[in-house]
Amino acid sequence: MRRRLLAAALAAACAATSVHAASWNLTPYPDVPDSFFTELWSINDRGVVVGTTNAGGFVDDHGHRTWYAFANPSGLNNYLAGISNSGVLIGGDGDTAFIDDHGAITPVSVAGATQTFVRGISSNGRYVVGTWLQGFNAHGYILDRATSQFTLVDGRNGGAVAMTDINDNGVAVGIAANDGASVVIDLHAGTTTWLDAASGFTQLRLLTINDAGELAGRGANASNQLTGVIGSLADGFTAFDPQADGYAFVDHLNDAGQAVGQFLSYTGGGYNFMATQVSTVPEPAPLLLFASGLLAAGLLARRRRDSAR
Repeated sequence: MRRRLLAAALAAACAATSVHAASWNLTPYPDVPDSFFTELWSINDRGVVVGTTNAGGFVDDHGHRTWYAFANPSGLNNYLAGISNSGVLIGGDGDTAFIDDHGAITPVSVAGATQTFVRGISSNGRYVVGTWLQGFNAHGYILDRATSQFTLVDGRNGGAVAMTDINDNGVAVGIAANDGASVVIDLHAGTTTWLDAASGFTQLRLLTINDAGELAGRGANASNQLTGVIGSLADGFTAFDPQADGYAFVDHLNDAGQAVGQFLSYTGGGYNFMATQVSTVPEPAPLLLFASGLLAAGLLARRRRDSAR
C-alpha cells in the first residue's frame, strides 16, 4: 500500500510540474572602433559571430575579431552575412555575392540577375538564401549547394521579396517588402506559407529560423507598437522583450540558445546585442503539495494501524 501511495504521489507531482516561459539575457555588443556603424548579422552554433561595418565585414570568434575582404582590398562595400558551423562564410563586395568555403571562393549569381546578394546560410552549409535584382524588381532565391539548384521566389501580387535565412531541413524564411508580411518555404514539403499576422502580431518581419523551426524577427503588437517576436508556425508567437525600456528584434537565431540582433530604446538610441537563452527550470505546481499531503496522510494511517495491532 505504501508503495502504491508513493507512486501515486510521484505521478501527481510529475503531472503537476509547470515550466516558465524561456527568457533571454541581452549583452550589448560594442561598436567597432573607428567605424560609422556596426551590424551583427549571424551567429553559428559555436557562438562565432559575423558582422559588417563601413570598413568591411568581420568574424568575431569569442572576442578575436578578424577582418575580411572578398574582392575589394579597401574593405569598402564588403559585407559578411552568415557563417555555418564549420566556418563557411557568405558575403559580397557590393557587386558580387560569394561563398567562401575555407578559401575556395565561389561567386553566387542567379541567371538573368543584374545583381545578387546573399543573406543566410544553413548551419550545415548546404543551403544559401538571398535576393536577386532584375532591373528594379527584387526577388528571392534558395540555393542548394549539394545540387547547385536555385529555387526562385516571387513576392505576392508582383511585389518584392527577400529571403533571409534557412535551416538544415531546407525550411527558409523571408520578408515581403511591400505588404508587411513574411513567408516560410519548405523545400522538401513543397509548401509556401505567407504570414500577414499571427498570435495577435501584425506587420511581421520574420528574419531567421533555426533547426527546431523557431522563427524570430519583429512585428507590431495589439497597441501597434513595434516589438521583437519569437515563436513557431506550430506553437504561435510571443513578444521577444527582454528589456522594458525598448524593443529588441533578432537578426539571427542559432541552435544553441543564442541570438544576435538590435535593441532600440523608446526614448532614442540603441545598440547591437548578443543574447543567451536562460534555461527553463521546472517548478512544483500547487497540486504537488496536495500529492505530498496525500502521501503523508497515507503513511500516518498505516502507522496507526500497525500500532493498534
